Amino acid sequence: MIVEIPIVASLLLGACLIWLSVEDIRHLSFSIPALAFYWVVALVVSWFLHRLAWPYLATGLVLGAGFLALNWLFERRGGGPGLGAGDAVLVAGAGVMIGPLGAPQLVLMAALAGLVVMGTLRSTGTKRPKLLPFGPFLAVVTWILFLEGPLIL
Repeated sequence: MIVEIPIVASLLLGACLIWLSVEDIRHLSFSIPALAFYWVVALVVSWFLHRLAWPYLATGLVLGAGFLALNWLFERRGGGPGLGAGDAVLVAGAGVMIGPLGAPQLVLMAALAGLVVMGTLRSTGTKRPKLLPFGPFLAVVTWILFLEGPLIL
């Protein structure tokens, strides 16, 4: 029995994203081994599915740099850490796999999911955390877009 690469890639990617999500929820950061393993999986997946096509690599670079710039601007403004460097690495890896068509959807859907969770916590009177980890939202949306592809409107 031959197992196709997309099935193995989906399982490996899912395991990586769960690992990263649990770390972000527990520690509000990612470990270097977790991020390194995620990047190896992202590059291997992108190689097998897209042959590391330059639009996919460029998407990862632009997303990662954009998130780092947002974090820098937020900290510069005096608001403390906003998006961490780990979020930038996570979104850059996602960009390498989902490409330019999925990138705007990734950011929009993850942000909306975070807003829904915060709104739900607020409306139910649950004690809200001071900082809400963004990694799990990015991870779930990354996996959805990886499995289903970009949503065509």
